[in-house]
Amino acid sequence: MLLITCLFLGLNYLNEESEYASRLLIMAVVGGIILPWCFGYLSHESSNIQHGYFVPLFCFGTVLAFAIYELKQSAKKIHSGI
Repeated sequence: MLLITCLFLGLNYLNEESEYASRLLIMAVVGGIILPWCFGYLSHESSNIQHGYFVPLFCFGTVLAFAIYELKQSAKKIHSGI
């Protein structure tokens, strides 16, 4: 609980950058608290730690999907002359 409190107190002094900073803080909370719990739960329920590695595989897949999407969007902008 202390981690979450400290993270959100960091938003107090960020005026125009608070929207961007809040996105980073949410990702930090999800990546540091929720995903390790999911990894442990999946490993425990399946009685095989190797099954827990589907959690980071899903995360890397999500990052790859966003990277491909952004690459296609930037290619469209280049070809359209914007």
